[in-house]
Amino acid sequence: MAGIGFRLQKLLHKDSYSGLVQSYLYSAIISSGPMLSSIICIGLLGALSLPVLTSEDYLIFRTTVVYVFCFSLIFTGLFQMTTTRYVADRLYMEENASLIPCFISLFIITIAGQAVVGSIFFYHVIPDWRYVFVTTMLYIIISCLWNTMIFISATKNYILIFVGFVIGSVTSLIGGQIMGQKLGLLGYLSGFGLGQFIIVVVLTGSFVREFEAFKVIDFNFLRYIRKYPDLFMSGFLINLAVWADKFIFWYSPYGTTIRGLFKSFPLYDSAFFLAYLSIVPALSLFLMRIETGFYSRYKTFYALIMNKASLQTIEASHNEIIRDLKESIFALLKLQGVISVLLIIGAVKVMYAAKLQWMQLVIFKIGVLAAFLLIMFQFLLIILYYFEFRKDALLLTVVFLGTNIAATLFTVQTGIRSFGYGFFSAGFVSLFIGFFILNYRLKNLIFLTFAKQPIMKVKI
Repeated sequence: MAGIGFRLQKLLHKDSYSGLVQSYLYSAIISSGPMLSSIICIGLLGALSLPVLTSEDYLIFRTTVVYVFCFSLIFTGLFQMTTTRYVADRLYMEENASLIPCFISLFIITIAGQAVVGSIFFYHVIPDWRYVFVTTMLYIIISCLWNTMIFISATKNYILIFVGFVIGSVTSLIGGQIMGQKLGLLGYLSGFGLGQFIIVVVLTGSFVREFEAFKVIDFNFLRYIRKYPDLFMSGFLINLAVWADKFIFWYSPYGTTIRGLFKSFPLYDSAFFLAYLSIVPALSLFLMRIETGFYSRYKTFYALIMNKASLQTIEASHNEIIRDLKESIFALLKLQGVISVLLIIGAVKVMYAAKLQWMQLVIFKIGVLAAFLLIMFQFLLIILYYFEFRKDALLLTVVFLGTNIAATLFTVQTGIRSFGYGFFSAGFVSLFIGFFILNYRLKNLIFLTFAKQPIMKVKI
């Protein structure tokens, strides 16, 4: 996202409050658009559908959307990191004409694969072809949305992206309500899906209109799966790790069967999804300032190495990177720390505003702290990926997944007062280990950079 972040920074140069507000508003939508759109739409449509839907249909609607986002994230994660690396390499090599073929090819794989997965799964929820068709289409649309987010960092028209999310979200709300009143459950799902489809179309248009293509499709990006198997696994495992605790609660004695394969635990889900909204400002800050500032120093460091600068000059650039990362960490800690403290202090007011139950109050508080650790952990992973420490990132992802599973299973046994501490423990342990790994790697960055270079045989 550093590319579009540099373009957003131009708004800050206006030296006005309007420019400041616009820049962070745009960055919040671009960095968190799918999450904001889904959570807000689910909440509002859920409230509006109560007079129209039966209690069972309401639960099916809500659970369907949650499962759509859950499985779409996990399965698209298989290609997410490798495709991101492929796109980054093509941009670095100035092979921009290869982006659209990659984009179309990824869409073909996504539509074909997710159509099979979605239709089989949703058929085992409600064996009605109308429900299966609508939900599978929604599942494909959301999967395509995640894939589109990989490519929009290469675009310039952030205003069009912002407008796309706004129009799509409004369409989801209005369309869902209008169609829902006429068609019930299927209407709400169709209206919501229509709005998300508009987002995908606008984002796709903003990307396609800026690049030329040398051909229609190109599956060369699939070679990166074999070239970078650690990235392939990391993309899948990190999304699985974030959802692992939800799976455990859904299929624990506390979970309830909604219909068919659908299981849910609303007490936990609602509190945690609401807590996730607390990281939106941090994501906005990361896009606007942190990644762009770090990328400039990162690029300078490796440019000096490629241009055979003196060791003293390279060491000075290395120190600049470390100084910038320290400042970035403190900036994230201050922003997210203040937000987390304010939300915990005002948790009761949030509970009333979101119509949560008293039992969810503790879960929401620990969820806010867990989200705090999650955003710091993701920041750490991104830095590791920048410096090609992919195996370290994969190891930390496995640690996060394993700790989340083990700790959540323990909390299921200990009772409701400990719910949420499993995810919190996973974030804390992974962040703690990751800090020492990153610290060691950064201290020895110059040595590791040169030591990783291949030794060339020279014939004498």
